[in-house]
Amino acid sequence: MSEPRPHPRLVATPTEPSDDALFALVQAGDRQAFARLVARHEAAIRRFVAVTINDREAARDVAQEVFILAWDQRARYRPEGRLRVWLLALAKNLARRERRRLTIRRWLGLEHVAEVAAPIKDSDEVLVDAERDAVVRASLGRLPPKMHEALVLRYADELDYDQMAEVLGENASTLRSRVHYGLAKLGLLVPEEVMR
Repeated sequence: MSEPRPHPRLVATPTEPSDDALFALVQAGDRQAFARLVARHEAAIRRFVAVTINDREAARDVAQEVFILAWDQRARYRPEGRLRVWLLALAKNLARRERRRLTIRRWLGLEHVAEVAAPIKDSDEVLVDAERDAVVRASLGRLPPKMHEALVLRYADELDYDQMAEVLGENASTLRSRVHYGLAKLGLLVPEEVMR
């Protein structure tokens, strides 16, 4: 079995240290190194949380909680080139807790979901792209949550199946199957003309 290749954006360059090099500084208490890691990984964490809880606004708060927890638990991380996987595992637990909280609030009628109007765009092409993205996001939202999570980790975060298994605590072959069937279901949900 070959070694998993690191994500291309996570490989150190002559001017940019690796995640593990920065995290070694974080473990020594360096807040600037931590800020660099937050900037590097925040978008992926927020995206994963947003699809898990289906609430972009709440995803910001949960993503912040992930990084607070990462700082608090920095001594637990072992430098193995898998910082993003570790962060996503933290995010999974916090996001699932938040999803349960939001669901209970909705059941009790304590929270209503308001739709925010999309901003007016300059070009027709940008509008078409935004509409296409909205249709695909809505279709993703109709998939079972575990399928949705697997597709986001595989295609948005570009994790391999072993990394996904570590994040979700499941078998890699189960996740391969989940991605396969998720794509098939997505193909049925998204109108053909949208994918042209």
